[in-house]
Amino acid sequence: PIHSTVIEVHEPKSELPEEGWSFEEALLDKGHCYAIAAQSDEEKSILDGSEIKRLDWKELLKDAVPYPVSSASLSS
Repeated sequence: PIHSTVIEVHEPKSELPEEGWSFEEALLDKGHCYAIAAQSDEEKSILDGSEIKRLDWKELLKDAVPYPVSSASLSS
């Protein structure tokens, strides 16, 4: 990846009820990017030795709205 960012979630929230989730997004090149979510206590990169499941974009949508963003949160 030419750019990578890791975001860790330490406190439970209504849209992310469990602690310990990390999100990693990376830009492979100017036209291709990916994002990964993993539940892990490890501080290293999610990509280091983790099993990755590729999801179809339809699996990432809930009621035609990207999950976990809801239409209510978009209007505020």
